[in-house]
Amino acid sequence: MTESKMSTWSDMLNFYAAATNFFTQADIAAAIPPFLAQLSQISGVGDSLILMNLGGDTLPVFHRDSVSNASSVDLLDDLSLLFASSECTRVQSERRAAVLQALNYPEAAKVSDIVFFSLESGANRTLYFIFLKTIPGQIFIDAELDAFAILAGLLENVSRIALVSRDGADLSEQLRQQHRRETIWLESLAWLNEMGAATAQINEQVEFNKAALFQLKLLVAADFAASFGQENETTALQATEVHGANDNLDPFRQELSAALAAHNFSAHKHVKWSREQHTSVAELGLQEVLIFPLAQGDSVQILFVIGKAVGAYDAHQEMVATLFADGVAHILERSHLLAEIRSKNQELERDRAEQAKLIKQLSEAQDQLLQQEKMASIGQLAAGVAHEINNPVGYVNSNINSLEGYINDLFDLLECYAKLEKSPGADPTVVQAIAKMRKDIDFDFIQDDVHDLVKESKEGVLRVKQIVKDLKDFSHVDEAEWQMADLVQGINSTLNIVHNELKYKANIVKEYDTIPLVECVPSQINQVVMNLLVNAGHAIEERGTITIRTKLVDQAHACFEVQDTGKGISEENLAKIFNPFFTTKPVGKGTGLGLSLSYSIIEKHGGEITVQSKVGEGTCFRVTLPIRQAESKVDV
Repeated sequence: MTESKMSTWSDMLNFYAAATNFFTQADIAAAIPPFLAQLSQISGVGDSLILMNLGGDTLPVFHRDSVSNASSVDLLDDLSLLFASSECTRVQSERRAAVLQALNYPEAAKVSDIVFFSLESGANRTLYFIFLKTIPGQIFIDAELDAFAILAGLLENVSRIALVSRDGADLSEQLRQQHRRETIWLESLAWLNEMGAATAQINEQVEFNKAALFQLKLLVAADFAASFGQENETTALQATEVHGANDNLDPFRQELSAALAAHNFSAHKHVKWSREQHTSVAELGLQEVLIFPLAQGDSVQILFVIGKAVGAYDAHQEMVATLFADGVAHILERSHLLAEIRSKNQELERDRAEQAKLIKQLSEAQDQLLQQEKMASIGQLAAGVAHEINNPVGYVNSNINSLEGYINDLFDLLECYAKLEKSPGADPTVVQAIAKMRKDIDFDFIQDDVHDLVKESKEGVLRVKQIVKDLKDFSHVDEAEWQMADLVQGINSTLNIVHNELKYKANIVKEYDTIPLVECVPSQINQVVMNLLVNAGHAIEERGTITIRTKLVDQAHACFEVQDTGKGISEENLAKIFNPFFTTKPVGKGTGLGLSLSYSIIEKHGGEITVQSKVGEGTCFRVTLPIRQAESKVDV
C-alpha cells in the first residue's frame, strides 16, 4: 500500500458503499472479481486474492480476472490460513513458499510478503482476504498493516450489517446505531485525510488539537475527553481542553503529570487506566480512560484522554480510537518537522545573507588593499626610476655645462682667427682657405644655432630633473607616515604626473590661496588628487577646463577643489559614486574603486569629501582636511 493510497482516506467512503453492495449479494462468488478490483485500488498492494470456504475439500481462489482451486482444507489448515480472525496476520517468511504453492499462485517468485485476515459472511461461509507484496526485497510497513486493520474492521462491520439486513432480523435500532458509528468513523477518516493534506498550512496547533479531540470523542461516543499539554519537560502539565469533566479534575491531572515525569508514556502506544487501579479515574466518575501520548520532536508533550462512565471500551472502539490518535500524531509530527525545516531554512537564509555581506566586505577590503598595494608599488617604481634617471641626468647636465664652456672658448679662438684674417700682411693663401671653409660649413649659422641647442638641452635636462622630483614628491616612499605637508606642492607634483593624461583634454587653471601646512600622509592625499584629476579628464568629452583651488576654510580646516566643465553626474548616480565598484564608464574602462578608495582615505584623515554636479555643466569635488590631526588619529 503506497503512501499516497494510505493518505487518501476519502477513497474509504466509496469503498464503504461497494463493500455493502458486495456482502448483500445472493451470489457472492460472482461479485468477488469486481470487488477485488476495488479492493486492490484501495489497498494499493501488488496483488490481492479472496478465498471462500464452503466446507469442501478444496477452496476457490478468486483473482481479479480468474478463479482457481487451492489445495485441500487440511493442508491450508496446517498453514494457519483457516483460523477465522479479523486480525491482520503476516505469513512467516519460511512458510511463504508453501502458502503460495497451496494457492496455486502463478507468479510466486515475485512475492516478497503476504498478510491476510478472515471473516464470517453467513451461511457457514468464511472469506479469506490475502494481500501480496510484489516488490522484491520489500515487506509491508507498519502504516500499511494499520491500513489493512482498518479494512478488516470495516469489512467485518459492513458484513455484520449486511447479514442482519439480508436475514430480515428486526434490529433496526441496532442497524441505525451501527450505521451512525460507521458514518462517524468514515467522517473521521475523511477529516484526517483533509488535515494530512493541509499539514503545511496548520499554523494554529491549539485549534487543531481542539478539533482532533472533539473528533476522537465523537468517534467512540466518549463520556469524557480532555487534552493535556506542557511547553517542555520542566513545565507543569495543564489541561488545554476538557469535555464532560466534573470538579475533581485536578487529582487526575496530578497523577497524569507524575506518570509523564516518570516516562510511563511513549509515543504511539496508548495506556488504559481503570477506576480500580487509579482512584483519580473514579473521582472523575469514570469507569475507564484511554490515554494517547502525542510526541512533538523528541518527547511526549501532549496527551489525549477519553473516558467511559459505564463499562469498558470494546476491542473495536479501542482499535479505531488508537488508529485515529496515531493519524493525529503523524500529522502533528509532520507539522513539527515542517516547522523545523522552515526555521532551519530561515536560519540558513540569514546565514547566507550574512555570508554574502561578509564576502562583499572581504572583497571590498581585498580590492582596496590591492589598490593600495598597487599605489605603493607605483610609488616604489617611481622612486626607483627617479633614482636611476638622476644619475645619467646629472652627468648629462654636467657635460652640457662643460660643452657650453668649450664652445665658448672655441668661438673666442675663432674670433681671434677672424681678426688675424683681416690683419695686414696675412698670407693670402691661408686667408683664402679660411674664407672657403667658413662658407662651406656655414659658420655664421652654426654660431647662432649652437647657443640655441645648448640652451634647449639645458632646459630639457631641467625638465627631466623636475619630473623626477615630482615622481619622488608624489610617491613619498620614504614619508609614508603622518607629517606636515604642503598641499599645493603635492597638487603640482600630481599635475605633472598626469600632465600627459590631461594636456589634450583640458586647460589647467590654478587658483591657490595661501594655506598652512596640513598634517596628513602625503602619498595618500596625492593619490586622491590624482583620482579626482583623472576623473575630471574623463568627464570632458571635448576640450574643456579643469580648475584647481585651495582655500582656508577656518582656523582648523583647509580644503582643495577640483572642478571640471565635463558632462556632469546625474542626480540618481550622485548618491552612488562613492560606493565600491560603482562606475558609469563602459565595461573594462573603470573598476569603480577610485572614488571609493578616495572616500576611505579622506575619512581616515578625519576629513570630508563632497560633490556638486549639474548634467551638461560639470562637476566640482571638494576635499576638506583638518590642519592638525586628533591625538587618536587612525592608523593608515
